[in-house]
Amino acid sequence: MNTEKIKKVSLIIPTHNQKKILARTLDYLILQDYPKDQYEIIVVDDGSTDATQEMVKSKMVSEANLRYLYQKKRGPHFARNLGIKKARGEIIIFVDSDIFTPSNFISEHVTFHQKFGDVVVSGPTVRTDRLDNVFGDINRRKVKKWLFDFSGPSFI
Repeated sequence: MNTEKIKKVSLIIPTHNQKKILARTLDYLILQDYPKDQYEIIVVDDGSTDATQEMVKSKMVSEANLRYLYQKKRGPHFARNLGIKKARGEIIIFVDSDIFTPSNFISEHVTFHQKFGDVVVSGPTVRTDRLDNVFGDINRRKVKKWLFDFSGPSFI
């Protein structure tokens, strides 16, 4: 990653009744190789009734870059928009509450922005039955190729 200008990043996670899987997602996002003071994780709770709030707030005790917002059930698009309104970052990254990210997830996004300017970066969904491994039994080289093929810059 080019560190000449580190950009502030906001990760926005809309969620509804995903406490258990969201906890794992947050664990992965907390372990990023990007400087902790340069990214924030915003969980936007869309009316959960499963103790999502308590779980997130318990993690906030030790994670200064984790924020929690609540809205009455309106849908993920409203949750994303609320997250954008409250975000402090120059780069916005949407993350689903069931995504397990590699440790360079943020730094790779920032690298694309540094290299190509204002871009939309996206990638495929890789499903696995194994929660202890992001890609399950899929060949890692194939996944890396897929991520590159689908993550090419889309200029806006």
